[in-house]
Amino acid sequence: MRSIALSCAGLAAAFVLLPAVAQAQAPRTYVSSSGHGTAECSRAAPCVRFQDAHDATAPGGIVTCLDYGDYGELRITKSITIECNAAGARIGAPDTGIDVTGPVVFTLRGVWIDGGNVGAIGILMRAGGQLHVENCHISGLRGFPPGAGILLTGNNLDATIVDSVIGIMALRRAAAAS
Repeated sequence: MRSIALSCAGLAAAFVLLPAVAQAQAPRTYVSSSGHGTAECSRAAPCVRFQDAHDATAPGGIVTCLDYGDYGELRITKSITIECNAAGARIGAPDTGIDVTGPVVFTLRGVWIDGGNVGAIGILMRAGGQLHVENCHISGLRGFPPGAGILLTGNNLDATIVDSVIGIMALRRAAAAS
């Protein structure tokens, strides 16, 4: 009887020490210039930063802009779409506007990335995957000689650019590491 009680207590302690289950991610999230720092980024309670919405969105999901705003720099770590055609959006890019890591499919629609004549890279895609840029404007990049609107590094990268204006060195593929 005593060994059963100790086993049950040990099992209960193990459950308490397990990491908390991650909050479920939504297939569609929203950003707004009047949003809040909420974790859910719903239409009723939108986020104010792209990064928060990205983190709350399920892989393969969509982040939608409800109005025009500057939604901050962004690090993409999963396949996702940022869709702002109806409202537009801006990313001030003092260094890199959007940093895409890992083999992902990333689609960007209706976003203006502005380096303010000091930014280095509009979109940096690092390690395989697909990049789709539609209806975007990338400019004001001067910091990375000679500046790169879109910089692809690594192998197995595909980029499709449609109806977009991209500043200096529109598309640059970095030399593959030997």
